[in-house]
Amino acid sequence: MSDRDTLAALIAENRTESGDDLARWLLDHGVRPPAQVIETPEALEALPVNSVVFVDDGRVWQRHPGPGQCWFEPGWTGGYTSTEAMQRAGDARATVVYLPTENGETDA
Repeated sequence: MSDRDTLAALIAENRTESGDDLARWLLDHGVRPPAQVIETPEALEALPVNSVVFVDDGRVWQRHPGPGQCWFEPGWTGGYTSTEAMQRAGDARATVVYLPTENGETDA
């Protein structure tokens, strides 16, 4: 069964009047919107503290609190600004894999 067929079956099983109810039901069954892809320093800078991104070249970065709210990766001895981090990535893009809400939890 294709992803489309699976999603169509989930929607058909839960026809409701409320889009919010359907959205919650789909989330409860593992359906997620496409992940945000970061391609510019400005988009990386817009992410909140504690966000985690997976870079196309295999690296993982997390934004830490503190002065400059820098991005860190295991093995880095210091943090990098969003501009510096994207320069290090070269042509690679970063996919958001964790985005905290205002209270620090994921919205799942």
